[in-house]
Amino acid sequence: MNVRKSVVLLALLVPLAACGSNAAPPTTAATEEAPAPTKSAAPTEAAPTSAAPEPVARKKIVLGQGDGGAGEALCTFFTAAEIGDQIGAKVQPGVVAGPMGSACQWLLDSADGGNVMIQTTTDEYWTEPKLDPGAKYKAVEGVGDQAYTAIGMFQDWTAAAKHDKLMTIVSINAPGASADVALAMLKETLARM
Repeated sequence: MNVRKSVVLLALLVPLAACGSNAAPPTTAATEEAPAPTKSAAPTEAAPTSAAPEPVARKKIVLGQGDGGAGEALCTFFTAAEIGDQIGAKVQPGVVAGPMGSACQWLLDSADGGNVMIQTTTDEYWTEPKLDPGAKYKAVEGVGDQAYTAIGMFQDWTAAAKHDKLMTIVSINAPGASADVALAMLKETLARM
């Protein structure tokens, strides 16, 4: 038991002893390469002052081949400006999110938070929230094989469609959110696939 306490105490003290050291860190390849990202960060920060972002070539969604989810491709479907125009708020560039990288998420540039998320998976996960009376569920005709709009579990507006053995969901948690905005974004997402 005393040996165990000594090992734990030693494990805690060794990192603390290094904190007070004035010795220069050893030179390694990682230390020498560290300044490089700082130099390349400057042009990225200056990019928003340019006229308009370059359009990104849309990637095709391919599921089930061990290459991750659809999130990376979905992030190429819309620019931050396009998402912002849809909801009437400025958003950050899209980032891969969701289970197994199945979604792209654009966070609002706001202290209040909020986001827009578009997710595509196989249709085996398709569910409809029509049994929840608070969901404001509405079936939508003419979009995919089946579609609906509803209020999501985080009070976000959701539009979802089952199509081509896939399902795609648009979820908007933002001041400009509505069933109509979510449905318009869903239709545009499907058109860009």
